[in-house]
Amino acid sequence: MSINLWRSTAVTIPELNDIKANDKYINAVMTSARQGLTEAVNYLGLERTDYVGIPDYTSHCVIDFIGRSATPVPIRMFAQESPSAILIYDQWGWQKSEKARSDIGLMYPGVKLIWDRVDSLPMSYQTLAESDENQADVQVFSLKKTLTAIGGGLVWLQGKQWLRHHLSADRELVQLLELMTEKFAKGHEVDNKVQGFIFRECDYHLRLQEWLDTCAIDNVSVYEHRERRNRITHLVNKFSIKELPQWMRDQIENDASPAPGIWPIHSVNVDDNLLSEIRDKFDVDVRNYHFNFNDSYIDQKWTEILAVPLHSEIQMETFEELIDCVINSLS
Repeated sequence: MSINLWRSTAVTIPELNDIKANDKYINAVMTSARQGLTEAVNYLGLERTDYVGIPDYTSHCVIDFIGRSATPVPIRMFAQESPSAILIYDQWGWQKSEKARSDIGLMYPGVKLIWDRVDSLPMSYQTLAESDENQADVQVFSLKKTLTAIGGGLVWLQGKQWLRHHLSADRELVQLLELMTEKFAKGHEVDNKVQGFIFRECDYHLRLQEWLDTCAIDNVSVYEHRERRNRITHLVNKFSIKELPQWMRDQIENDASPAPGIWPIHSVNVDDNLLSEIRDKFDVDVRNYHFNFNDSYIDQKWTEILAVPLHSEIQMETFEELIDCVINSLS
């Protein structure tokens, strides 16, 4: 199985399946974090005439789901006091300093903050959201990108805890779609399209619910958090973190902080041939992307990097060999 930058299979740890631990998340897990972004915009009372600041290189899905209610605009396009809200993004789970978030309020007084934390993996979503709730009006988390690979999002509202849903209008539709897919679909292509529709448009997700019925969110996140941290420790032993900005070093050195999902390696010497060689040899997806190393959501400094996954689908032995290959190619 090819290993992607983000998980393609769910984390399942049988010995950690005390699902009573999920009680704190009852009716809080929605089908996707994408839908959570739209919910956040609606909760803040934003409309089409309201501008929401977004970072450069924002994914099309974020633009889509913010744009369903408000109008997304790159942050760098704003004059002072013009946005109604700003989306701040922990890129690949790398969390900027608290000062970086407070600076936004100084530059844009009264602006609403939507904190996109979809790539951040804490040991407990509840604990992290509670501890940081004074830093943003809304926090959005993704179970899909960190744990399940199939779906799941959480939205924390400042002063009100989790945004909760009590009714599902789409349960019968989703069950019918699953039956039709099982009966008529040939191969993965149709199934992927059906699941994509459910993920984007439905308020019920059968496969996600099956995972929630057998896995305790916080128990599984502690396991996966440790796995990511083990890979980070290996990278720290291979690279000098002194070259990284302080805000990244702080997160690396604080084991209790959220674990990122992707490590950015400066990639000035990585060409397409080397990328293909790495993919062919290790069956792991690595890509050239851009990363904002600056401790600011507003003053963005983008650098071309090689993105390497940290999640547990990539076995530790393979991960170590891949990193050695990258180091040799860059030397």
